Amino acid sequence: MNLLAIDTSGVACSAALLSSGRLQAEIFAGFDQTHARHVMGLINLLMQAVNIEAGEINYFGVTSGPGSFTGLRIGMATIKGLALAYGKPVAGISSLLALAYPLRFTKGLACSVIDARKSELYSEIYRFSGSDHTVVSPASVCSPDQLVSKVSGLGEPCLFTGGGATLYRDRISERLGSLASFVPDEAGQIRAGTVAELAYQSILKGGGCSAEELLPVYIRKSDAETKSARSLSAGT
Repeated sequence: MNLLAIDTSGVACSAALLSSGRLQAEIFAGFDQTHARHVMGLINLLMQAVNIEAGEINYFGVTSGPGSFTGLRIGMATIKGLALAYGKPVAGISSLLALAYPLRFTKGLACSVIDARKSELYSEIYRFSGSDHTVVSPASVCSPDQLVSKVSGLGEPCLFTGGGATLYRDRISERLGSLASFVPDEAGQIRAGTVAELAYQSILKGGGCSAEELLPVYIRKSDAETKSARSLSAGT
């Protein structure tokens, strides 16, 4: 079974291929450009590296959010197009879970934090037991101080990961003290290899869906949706 997964939810872009549950290849790029300019190039390069044709892909995986609205749309449109073209199922994977999953063998709590801009954060808090996880605090958009209050209320050591944690590291450390620790900045990025592994697990459990059923998880409305809602409200 071959599974192709990509991540375009943040600044970086990556693609990975799993074969029979094992990672065969992964390409990670931190280009400061729109992902639309190079995501298909990464996919093509990846398939050339492992000598596989698109028609040999059995499943697809993609980060479904939260994250950059534009990035998510690009990634999901790309995977939807491939899944529709070849009639294959797809698995949407939480960006927050993909961030936290590499921490699954650490003790205590793990908190994924993505910069939502406007002085807000997307976050979710997990407790891992090997590959299994429990959501301790569900995905939400909140201020840095609200996130600190959540973790403080739990009263347990917490390992933070993600660009949002890096951005507000000083504030989090000041408020939480010894309860807070952080992964290195370079480790706090989503890798398509992790997305592929989670997609593989999801599909084995019957979690795949058709391309038409795949939906993004934004958590917060986009600026365009907010403006539209205000316009409708003003017109009533």
